[in-house]
Amino acid sequence: MPTKTRILYNFLMMTPTVFLASAALGGGLTVIEPTPSPIAPSQSINTDWGGLYVGGQFGLASIDSDALREGSDGIGAGAHAGYLFDLGRIVLGAEIDFNLTDIESVDDDFALSSAGSVKLRAGYDAGDFMPYIAAGSSQAKLSGAIEDTDTGTFAGVGVDFLINNGMRIGAEVVQYQFENFAETGNDFDATAAGARLSFRF
Repeated sequence: MPTKTRILYNFLMMTPTVFLASAALGGGLTVIEPTPSPIAPSQSINTDWGGLYVGGQFGLASIDSDALREGSDGIGAGAHAGYLFDLGRIVLGAEIDFNLTDIESVDDDFALSSAGSVKLRAGYDAGDFMPYIAAGSSQAKLSGAIEDTDTGTFAGVGVDFLINNGMRIGAEVVQYQFENFAETGNDFDATAAGARLSFRF
């Protein structure tokens, strides 16, 4: 084969190889990236605080009065029921509760055996927790040197936390005042702090 013919033949044979290599190096090959899988939305707690609820409470309480030589401390436990209206960020409602206590002062022949209250609540819907204020009327039963029942007023603060859509826990601190208890001329102040567990229906 003549020299010129051989050179032309070799050039024609190399052309497809050079073209394919240039296409590969020049980004001619397309890389297919995997499509990310969609992330399922997480399950969230329904933060609607409205509705009927019932539950129980347990805590500590102390009573102070000029009629006592020293303050008396003890524990109390009871039940509560109420209804809340969730108006957006504001939560309003009412509640009743009843407690049995073992607060007594042996030296003064004085004991507080039970107490109940009717309260109004106003809270702030912060999602899964709700701080609130409360106020209302309370009735206490004394035994011993003063054997009678009378009513007073109270005010306090608290906070509730959602555990799930049907259960919540909370804490509350309340200050009670009983003036001229049962017309005896004696004033009593009481402070109670406790934990709460409630179930919504």
